Amino acid sequence: MAENTAVDDNTYMIKKNKTAMLDLLISAKKEGLIDDIGIQEEVDTFMFEGHDTTASGLTFCFMLLAHHKDVQEKIFAEIKEIVGDSKRSITIEDLSKMKYLERCIKESLRLYPPVHLISRKLKEDMKLSQKFAMMEMKVAMAEVLREFTLEPVTHPDDIRIIADVVLRNDGPIEVTFVKRQ
Repeated sequence: MAENTAVDDNTYMIKKNKTAMLDLLISAKKEGLIDDIGIQEEVDTFMFEGHDTTASGLTFCFMLLAHHKDVQEKIFAEIKEIVGDSKRSITIEDLSKMKYLERCIKESLRLYPPVHLISRKLKEDMKLSQKFAMMEMKVAMAEVLREFTLEPVTHPDDIRIIADVVLRNDGPIEVTFVKRQ
């Protein structure tokens, strides 16, 4: 939803009305849809548990890229095309242009899904969209690949999956980071 705001007689700004997550939770509490404990659980999930899943996804993605130099170099070429030799931070606009990187991340998530099961009963169809997590992963991958090439240490055949709440390996997954010249 957008709202027109007059700046002066000839200029209008379009301001998007966005509601913060906490505001949504407080509104849901007022409507009796959630209590204080529910709000705390939702905040904990967003603030803390999301980092475990992102870390797991990044770990497996780094390992896979270390074993696929051609894919790693295509991602690097895409990043260079978008930001050039600039050392500036990657922007949201840059992220939206990183289509190949996103496809690679999604393939890694398909092979090694950090959240391999969801145990909720839905009453209606729902489209899941972990956009924040994807943006986090794209920034992390892009910033690392701008500065380093990845060399394999742990091989996919060495992986022994532990099906915990978040998908993990039984032991460390190691990758060597080599500074780009």
